Amino acid sequence: MSPSTSRQTTLTVRDAPSPPKGAPIFSLCLRPSTRPGHPMTPEDRQRPGQIRRLGRAHASLWGFSSFGDAVSLCLSELVTNAFLHGEGNVGVRMWCTNTQIHIEVSSSTGRQQMPLCPREVDLLDESGRGLMLVDAYADSWGVVEDGSLNRTWCVFALGGGR
Repeated sequence: MSPSTSRQTTLTVRDAPSPPKGAPIFSLCLRPSTRPGHPMTPEDRQRPGQIRRLGRAHASLWGFSSFGDAVSLCLSELVTNAFLHGEGNVGVRMWCTNTQIHIEVSSSTGRQQMPLCPREVDLLDESGRGLMLVDAYADSWGVVEDGSLNRTWCVFALGGGR
């Protein structure tokens, strides 16, 4: 999928999704051990898988186990991007309403530009497909740029709700 066909949008902070009062929420802060600009440490390479399992567990806990695969895939892709392209702590928030599951991953932008849209990849490329997957599985997604902080989010529509 080319960037021109992507559903991604860059929003201002006031337009970013936020959890409604009383919504079930999962939130944590990850502290990378990798120095910016260096390959991910073995510890940090385990983080996306750990977060993927937590995302699947929360989707199931909230009664939406049928969304577990899509939620866990998108969550791990966004966390991986934050570890690869951001600096400092990585924030993860996930919440649900009666009609949607929301995921948000935040990190400081650092020296590297965070990906803002899917990029073209060659068949043999070993990376670069994360946002294409998010675009394919999520009903909507976007990037909120707030100074030196980027928040990448995605939403899954639950159809008939709970």
